[in-house]
Amino acid sequence: MRIPPSAATWRMVSNWEWHRTGVDRSRAATIQRVCSYAPCLEAAASIGLAGALVRLHLIPGIGPWTAAEILRRALGAPDALTLGDLHLPVQIGYALTGARGGTDEQMLERTTSARAESTFLTCSVRGALYSLCQRSRLAVGGWYAWHAL
Repeated sequence: MRIPPSAATWRMVSNWEWHRTGVDRSRAATIQRVCSYAPCLEAAASIGLAGALVRLHLIPGIGPWTAAEILRRALGAPDALTLGDLHLPVQIGYALTGARGGTDEQMLERTTSARAESTFLTCSVRGALYSLCQRSRLAVGGWYAWHAL
């Protein structure tokens, strides 16, 4: 079992260590900024998903994609649909309609009727595509290239 480091520990990471691990300057600055807001974000978990979403969007560097992923993974919001993802709208559009391409707006439109199942659908589509690529012996990088079908 692994325990993630505390916000204080993250704040002690030097610029050189971020650089050495391949984290660019803007992402490192966002992580440092989030660590400075850690007490407010921990309190946001108890005020509900809507309040947490508002607080996340107030932090520079946290956009819709990051906020949705945090809601899904850290706060247990299974229906938080990830907007701003490069591949997800294309994959959902292809799985539901067979059409190539897709946008966030089209994805929202297609999944509105099945909102309760949207997370299940997202995970199923990604899992199916990944297993298909594994069975056909494509490299994982090939899965990313295949998404545009």
